[in-house]
Amino acid sequence: MTTDPELTIHLCGRFRVETRAGEEVTPVGRKAQGLLALLATEARMTRTRVWLQDKLWEGETKSSQANLRQTLRTLRRSSEALDAALLTDRVNVGLDTGRVTVIDSDAPDAEFLEGLDVDSPEFNDWLTLMRSKRQPTGAEPTQAPPPRAPSAPLAHHHRTQRQIVLQLGSAQGSALRMFEKQFCDHFSKSLRENFDIDAHFATPSSVEPDLLVAEVEAFSTGSSEELGLRMSIVESGTHRAVWTDSVIARQPASQGVVGIAHMALSHRAVVAVMGLVCRSAPNRQHDHDADALANTALRKMFTMRRKDLDEAKRLLLRAREIEARGLFDAWLAQLEVIRYVEFCDVDRAKTAEAVRRLCADALADEPTNSNVLCSVANARMALERDGQASRELSKIAVTANPSNPLAWWSWSTALLYTGDSEKAYSAAKTAQMLSYNASFRFWTEFQVALTAAVTGRLEEATAHLETSRSLNPAFRPPLRYLIGLYSLAHNEEATRRSIELLRSVEPEFTVRRLIEDETYPVSMMRSAGLSDAEFLRGLE
Repeated sequence: MTTDPELTIHLCGRFRVETRAGEEVTPVGRKAQGLLALLATEARMTRTRVWLQDKLWEGETKSSQANLRQTLRTLRRSSEALDAALLTDRVNVGLDTGRVTVIDSDAPDAEFLEGLDVDSPEFNDWLTLMRSKRQPTGAEPTQAPPPRAPSAPLAHHHRTQRQIVLQLGSAQGSALRMFEKQFCDHFSKSLRENFDIDAHFATPSSVEPDLLVAEVEAFSTGSSEELGLRMSIVESGTHRAVWTDSVIARQPASQGVVGIAHMALSHRAVVAVMGLVCRSAPNRQHDHDADALANTALRKMFTMRRKDLDEAKRLLLRAREIEARGLFDAWLAQLEVIRYVEFCDVDRAKTAEAVRRLCADALADEPTNSNVLCSVANARMALERDGQASRELSKIAVTANPSNPLAWWSWSTALLYTGDSEKAYSAAKTAQMLSYNASFRFWTEFQVALTAAVTGRLEEATAHLETSRSLNPAFRPPLRYLIGLYSLAHNEEATRRSIELLRSVEPEFTVRRLIEDETYPVSMMRSAGLSDAEFLRGLE
């Protein structure tokens, strides 16, 4: 009796499933293929249902549970061999390791899961990470990133130029048309600052099949003080609207000026386009796509979790090998600042020196990119205590791109630490408005809280701190400051709850360290008197 496995799953090159007799039984659906790939890459070929739902259908909802059940039914019906190999219970989904073998490298140059395009950001993040791990950077993630070396570039890998077409809805020569053009200027600049994409007002002669079209239409509301703006992102091939949003807001006195509420719409559109164009596609190899790697890295970086920061660093180093952009150096610098502030376990002087080199390279390459400017400003403040340099750089960042929430965040931070707290509060509120759908919204919520606390708005500060920690439970600063504010209010129950929440993500935390350790990152709490030390000592 033969002991050969009944099924073979090929992960490199075109994804396929074959029987012992050589018959191909690859399921047709992309989600079904993705599910098998997720199982086949785990050592025991088993994953929890919740994990699979998160990767393929956005988490533990009734809809994602139903989608998983339907996909499993489809797999069972597609082949008797697959039906026999699938193992399921109420918690887990797996493959019978006695019936299935996995081949991970048919050829040395074969791409991992070539052309597997699954409509799920979480799956595509996982796919990018898996491909990146097959391309080692040679750098240890726990060390400060090396300065960019003038080494020979990697072999060129062709990638069709990303493009987006801008279509305006108002009549030529009208005031609304002028406003639409001004809005598109902000939108296009933000796109270019984040990744390599060409924006056109006319369809170019040579385009990708999945070309995106941004439809922009300003409209009157009947009020001379308000202006409406609607925006849709449409796939040119299918004419399917993949994203749409609108806003009605007060119009600045100058008709050609775009207000903050309309800029917030621009930023939301940029986030949507970044997600759409960085999806896996048959004509792109993501492990050779610097923009896709960096986009995944940012999502990982802003989780504020140590493991994700390490993965983000590997991805950014890989992206920098492919394309030597100042932006990637700036993100690496920002990552090191986050690591320093969050975990308090790295040498400040050594980190500052490594980050200083990254910032110099970033500014030399992209001196007008607002993301670069605000990342450098943040590094100058956090690691070098250079408030004036941070203030000047962040002010330039806001001027360069007033629709960038991170620019306003850095401007607020610089203002706060140089004594201009009311202006810092105003800038923080702008950053919060602009970052409504951003992965780092918890960051701007914390900045509003900090500036509100310093300016005496303690109830507002507490509310924003609670929002920040709810948006990202792994983010430590709001929990540190909640301990302080609740101690001021002599709210023992809330103070103890905040202490326990902080210890769940920072096991080494002690109240004594918060009160007495000058190196612990709560300098504004100490200088502004945002805690009651005697009350806190009484809780130990």
